Amino acid sequence: MQYIEYITILAVISISGCSDIKIEKQCFEPIHYQANKLFQSSEIRVEPIWVGHPRNDYLKDHNVEGHLSPYGGFEKISASSQLTLTGNIYKITPNIGERYIGRNSEYLLFEVTVDAKKYVISDQIPEHIQLPLRCFFN
Repeated sequence: MQYIEYITILAVISISGCSDIKIEKQCFEPIHYQANKLFQSSEIRVEPIWVGHPRNDYLKDHNVEGHLSPYGGFEKISASSQLTLTGNIYKITPNIGERYIGRNSEYLLFEVTVDAKKYVISDQIPEHIQLPLRCFFN
């Protein structure tokens, strides 16, 4: 019986472990946008980052307030707000469970500032930004 418990514990740890997040700094020069030009939407909202998940804790430790998205349901950002893509990118690698059970893949989050607050956005890569190879996954 003890053997089965050890195998179960090892399996749970291996499925839930091994995720990674790291920052690639200065992948490109900071770029300024009007919020509605980047999102093509009149409503941009903040989805706060809740602590308790290692990925969210990491973002909170780096003073990230939340995710910007046209689909969030919380604080609203004015469509005329000035957004600054800082040039920093967070590279997210999901753990084994997220990758194979949840079908998540590696992805990038772009650091953005609005009124001196730091946020992240995903899948909003402006076409004219040419990212160096180090800013992608190897």
